[in-house]
Amino acid sequence: MTATEHFRDTWLDELAYAAFTRKGRTHSTNEDSFAFPPAEADKSQRGILLTVADGVGGLAGGGAASREAVAYLQALFYAQTIPGDPADRLRDAVEGVNALNRHVQPRMAPTGGFFTTLFAAQILGSQVW
Repeated sequence: MTATEHFRDTWLDELAYAAFTRKGRTHSTNEDSFAFPPAEADKSQRGILLTVADGVGGLAGGGAASREAVAYLQALFYAQTIPGDPADRLRDAVEGVNALNRHVQPRMAPTGGFFTTLFAAQILGSQVW
C-alpha cells in the first residue's frame, strides 16, 4: 500500500469535526441543531454524515423539529443495511425524515408548526454528497 492509498483509506478515521451555534438577533431562542455520526457507526462503509437543521421562522415547534430531524437522519442513515449507492442511501434517509415529519405535523398544528430546514453532507472516501 502506498502512502497515498493509506491516506485515502484512513483519513476519515482521523477527521475531527465540531459545531457552534447561537441565537440570532431577532429571536429569543435558538432552533439550530446538528448531529455527528454515533460512535458505533460504520464510517468505513457508510462514511461520515454531518447534519444541520434550523427550525423555521421561530414557530413553536421549530426547535423540536430541528432536533428530531438531525437525530432521525443519523439513525436512519446508519441503520440501513442494504448496500447500494451512497447517494441513494442518503436520499432514502432524508425521505424517511420527511415522512416522519409529515406524520407528526398534524398533531403539532396547535403549536404553530413543526417545520425545519435540513442540510446533510456525506463524506465517503474522496467523495462528498
